Amino acid sequence: MDQENGTPHESEIIKQVHSGFVAILGRPNVGKSTLINYLVGGKIAITSPKPQTTRDRIVGVYHGEDLQIAFLDTPGYHDARKKLNKYMVSAAVSALDEVDTAVILVDATSKTDETKARYGAVSLIKRAHDQNKPVIVVLNKIDRMKFKPELLPLMETFGAMEGVSAVIPVSSVTGDGVDILLEELKKHLSLGPAYYPDDMKTDRSSEWIAGELIRETCMMLLAQELPYSLAIHVERVSFKESGVYVDAFIYIERDSQKPIVLGKRGAMIKKIGELSRASLTIHFGRKAHLFLQVRVEPEWTQNARSLKEMGYE
Repeated sequence: MDQENGTPHESEIIKQVHSGFVAILGRPNVGKSTLINYLVGGKIAITSPKPQTTRDRIVGVYHGEDLQIAFLDTPGYHDARKKLNKYMVSAAVSALDEVDTAVILVDATSKTDETKARYGAVSLIKRAHDQNKPVIVVLNKIDRMKFKPELLPLMETFGAMEGVSAVIPVSSVTGDGVDILLEELKKHLSLGPAYYPDDMKTDRSSEWIAGELIRETCMMLLAQELPYSLAIHVERVSFKESGVYVDAFIYIERDSQKPIVLGKRGAMIKKIGELSRASLTIHFGRKAHLFLQVRVEPEWTQNARSLKEMGYE
């Protein structure tokens, strides 16, 4: 503060930006995690061709010149039977309580039963509108479309829905349309101080990110159904001059699954370790030393206590 005239020095003035919280919602495999990774400029959410890869809400922070957006990446909105899946759907829907605006992602290339494939989007739009949240519908994966005019009927359908303020085609892979999305979001966010430091990309811990990177490797390497019975618990992440050290457990539900994870003569667990170390090294920017153990926790996806211990509360 200038003692003579009572005006603040330049260093004391808090920069004003358009800032707020935005939920990214949609059915499984519509590209939510790929989009949030593109927006924050780094990998904070794992991706996989398998549906229901994302299990938690993840905050990813976009920093622009006069714009800061905390994006909440959410689990896919789907029919839930197991306790774990019910937790995932609850995490997605409850995100609407915490945000200023909702972005509903739709796979513009979906050729399956369109009524079923897009039902989740319509339901989410209604939920958001009922909570007085502005809704932007994003038609994703346009990089896979040969004939862009096919977007027009979709844009008209969603644009006519109550509560939808804009329908924007994007590619979460190439970034086409993302600048338009950001400009539209900016209209719905008020001026104020930034919520996060300029160098912060996510609110998640190193242990959580390490666990997700290991789980991503398991999703890629293991048989179709096994990854859904699997959880990663990272005991610790230690940073030393010689690299980053990660101690982690792979939890499965049944003894019969253990030979699959280990593989013949330990070949599979060795491969999981090798690829996970590579991912961890890239993410943390230093050589990763990973120590993996496999444990059986019977029916953990159905057990409330086990879910809590795994971090799904």
